[in-house]
Amino acid sequence: MDELAGLEHEHYANGGRKLAELGLGIHGLTPEQRLEYSSKGGRIGGRKSAELGKGIHSLQTSWSKEETGYAHLLSLEPEFQHQKGPHKGKGDYKTIAQVLNEDYHNGEDVRSPVAVKINLSKYIKTLGN
Repeated sequence: MDELAGLEHEHYANGGRKLAELGLGIHGLTPEQRLEYSSKGGRIGGRKSAELGKGIHSLQTSWSKEETGYAHLLSLEPEFQHQKGPHKGKGDYKTIAQVLNEDYHNGEDVRSPVAVKINLSKYIKTLGN
């Protein structure tokens, strides 16, 4: 069993060395760079985020107050709500996302139905305060 553990350790150590030789991943960093990497978001956004000095959210398109307000207004309109089924009266986030992408993002698929739902949920909570 000790031999197996030794082989496993050697396997992982060699894998790290190969990545370091190629300059890939955290393995190619000095101990100081590794510490800085992990403190700047290595666990939440990867190396690119650490290089940018930002978390994963910085790689996403931020919501403007205007866009959020518009999404909320759309969600209140019957045209942008489900008319039948178990979600009757709830926002049709797919349709809202399509309108937002057309009006704010030149038709590119920047907003997904899930992103719209999450953003509206957070926005509506702020209205209660």
